[in-house]
Amino acid sequence: MKISGTGLEISKTAYLIPLIVCLTDAWLLFGLCAVSVAVHELGHWAALTLCGGRTERVTLSFFGVSLRYGGGISYGGEIYTALAGPGASLILSFFAAGAGRLCGAAVLYELAGVSLLFCLFNLLPLYPLDGGRAIYNALAYFFGLDPARRLTVIFRRLAAAAIAAGGLWLFAVQKNPMLLVCAAALLTVRT
Repeated sequence: MKISGTGLEISKTAYLIPLIVCLTDAWLLFGLCAVSVAVHELGHWAALTLCGGRTERVTLSFFGVSLRYGGGISYGGEIYTALAGPGASLILSFFAAGAGRLCGAAVLYELAGVSLLFCLFNLLPLYPLDGGRAIYNALAYFFGLDPARRLTVIFRRLAAAAIAAGGLWLFAVQKNPMLLVCAAALLTVRT
């Protein structure tokens, strides 16, 4: 669903988020994730703006938020933009932990933890995650677009297979399907 007059698009899968939050009563976790995601995406937006790019569309889905941008930024600018989101998450994590220590608020420690996990997850070298985007652009700079695309697809498929194997084990032991969902998401992404 596109919201007219804005560059915001909400995918059909995004409606699963409030459903899951309501079913699990995870309102605090949802709020912490929302703050962490907002800071992360602001990091991307700031870096993109500094590199001369412009945001054309923001899409919210069950799998996260993505920025579609234009402006023809360089490979270095692409890498900088990709890593700025995890950098912003890491900075938020440090500030939240420091503030939590100063005032003794457990919720700030929880925000620090969520933000740090979000940072580390996004640094995984799997396209379309930020670490994968950075590696893709580095490969494209040194070897060209086609070899970078092929290597990225091969690595993503191998990682998805490993994650799926771990997901099958986790599902068999604890009935938790999250790694299987992650593997499926990786296999459906186009480079």
